[in-house]
Amino acid sequence: MNPDIFLDLGKIPPQATDIEEAVLGAMIIEPVCIDLVNEILPSVAFYKDSNRIICEAIYSLKKSGNPIDLLTVIEELKRIKKLDEIGGPYHLTQLTNTIAGSYHVEYHARIVLEKYLSREVIRLSYESLKNGFDERMSVDDLITENQKELTRLIEMVAGNNNRSLIDIISQSLDEIHKAKENPEKAFGVPTPIMELNDVTGGWQKGDLIILAGRPSRGKTAFALANIRSACEAGKSAIVFSIEMKDTQLMKRLIWSFGFDPDEAGGIVSRWNLDIDEKTNIGVPYIINNCRAIKRMKGLDFVVIDYLGLMDLPKGDNRAYQIGDITRALKNMAKELDVPVLLLCQLSREIEKRGNKKHELSDLRDSGNIEQDADIVLFISRPFLDGTLFDKNDESTELLTVLEIAKNRNGKCPVTIKTRHNEKVNYYTDWSTQEYKGYFGGSQPDAF
Repeated sequence: MNPDIFLDLGKIPPQATDIEEAVLGAMIIEPVCIDLVNEILPSVAFYKDSNRIICEAIYSLKKSGNPIDLLTVIEELKRIKKLDEIGGPYHLTQLTNTIAGSYHVEYHARIVLEKYLSREVIRLSYESLKNGFDERMSVDDLITENQKELTRLIEMVAGNNNRSLIDIISQSLDEIHKAKENPEKAFGVPTPIMELNDVTGGWQKGDLIILAGRPSRGKTAFALANIRSACEAGKSAIVFSIEMKDTQLMKRLIWSFGFDPDEAGGIVSRWNLDIDEKTNIGVPYIINNCRAIKRMKGLDFVVIDYLGLMDLPKGDNRAYQIGDITRALKNMAKELDVPVLLLCQLSREIEKRGNKKHELSDLRDSGNIEQDADIVLFISRPFLDGTLFDKNDESTELLTVLEIAKNRNGKCPVTIKTRHNEKVNYYTDWSTQEYKGYFGGSQPDAF
């Protein structure tokens, strides 16, 4: 806590140093209560520096498995050269002499925590006020930093609320039985490809899915097909389009129906879909918008097109910056309990290989992408890579290949053949027949 804040405000910080000392004395006299205090109270919560140092020494002894009493705490403070700083052995003796026992230590610890949280709320409010007037700081960064700090404080208020193992097992078994009785309800966000659905069970809540490919291989088109599948299943979706205009995406969606565009537009108008078309956006903007939509009307599916065009966090190393983005998006997927489909480019290394086979190392800029992803899906067009016919002498013009190169919770590797008629901009399983669309398979230039 910066004391200048309270000097500026002309106020005395919330504190209870006498109760802090009661908590420390209780831990020294009756070490059995240390675990209880530790669950409630981090050492940083002590207002008085000497009390914080003593608490850190006690926690350190406990962590290392050493016995804890007045003498061992004195020796630990000697070891870290802090004994004189806290007032010497006399001060520690006074702590233990004025405490009768640990009867109310939990209640006292919570008082100390409340005082600390009050100071932190004041600090956060004061810093938010100052940062709000700082024109160098973006609103997104300001909101994100505030939310991060508030989340930390909320977690401290909540304390250790880990559920019991029995509760977790009970809920897990309940979900397994429900999935067996009604598979449709247990299914995730559906994709347009049945074979892909069989492998993944649909896109699952909390997963970060990477869709990667070289330019013009159908990443955006396949992402839109997934949005259509999600919305047709009654899911709420949002796509962050950093590369294309919202009208371009919408025309592609309308065209994918293959019939009267006016009728298709009427269908799409009833979807629970948001299209956010902006350039120069970063992770804070995406996270804040998704949180707001989740809170206001629910959110089931997030698509981001694409990673390479996102604003990078501060830093000098691009690989680390990209890693910060994917880690934040994975955390968002878990926090909001939604699948996140993130499009990204592959490096040119694949073009140097004779077999044109994708490898996870081809993910451009960072191995952290592979690390953070739950599923990595490569997309390719053999026809564009010079393979005009497959081994059965069948044309590959409409063939798009999906390769599941990583699947944290399922089968891998898996290669899936899909049929893509780019004239109507939709994907189906390879076994299905192509359809030509409302204009007989000739897409108007306006689309």
